[in-house]
Amino acid sequence: PDPVVQQPVADPVTPSAPVAAPVSGPIPAGTLMVQLNVFDDQDSAQQEWDLLVTKHRDLLGGLQRHIERREAGGRVFYRLRALGFNDADQVAAVCAALLLRDVQCIPVTAR
Repeated sequence: PDPVVQQPVADPVTPSAPVAAPVSGPIPAGTLMVQLNVFDDQDSAQQEWDLLVTKHRDLLGGLQRHIERREAGGRVFYRLRALGFNDADQVAAVCAALLLRDVQCIPVTAR
């Protein structure tokens, strides 16, 4: 029998990619993103981004941070998202790689 060969996950960004500037303001509808977590305050979302980029620069280094303030059911929360993907395949590859590293990741499209 042939040995099982692990195929490497596509490298979505270069390992030495600098961290892109954060995005503020509305995101155009149809923009591909990943949601990394939800927080009760903006500072916690920012701290988590800094930690994630430090630990996973090879996956997140070339992406832009977006912290979206939302309100539902009388509760205010902040979505930590990243954008700057070329296509849906790249979104899927990054999420798959992050999930393998036990990092929460959900592909989303701006509405």
